[in-house]
Amino acid sequence: MNSFCRPPAQHLIITRTQFINMTIKSEAPLEPTFPLPFAPPCPDPSCRRPGTLIPAARRTNEVGNAGRPYYVCVHGNHPRRFITFDDDLGIYTINPRCDCGFTSRITNRSNQDGQFYCCPIGRCGHLGSAPPMPGEPMDLD
Repeated sequence: MNSFCRPPAQHLIITRTQFINMTIKSEAPLEPTFPLPFAPPCPDPSCRRPGTLIPAARRTNEVGNAGRPYYVCVHGNHPRRFITFDDDLGIYTINPRCDCGFTSRITNRSNQDGQFYCCPIGRCGHLGSAPPMPGEPMDLD
């Protein structure tokens, strides 16, 4: 084979696992694009099965997530588990990096008690406290 020839196209195809491993090993991973190209795996280490896409959160969602698509895990020996949203809401360049190296997502706590930072694809389980929202009392302890 001539060294100037490109390899056949089938050699350029990578598997989902290879893609995930490449982004884990990369020092500066590319930011995720939404909708996600693959269903993210369950964050439970004993499960790790691909999540199930729910096309839209309930219209009565109390924390402001109505209509947002999201992934959950319905497999394994654990209760239904939220993985991540399938959109780019709350991902801002000023947010801190998650443990995967991505720009984290800021989102509302389910108990309506402020906000937190999390991994935008639900992979590393990164959780961090976000600054108080305007008008929210600050804890001075």
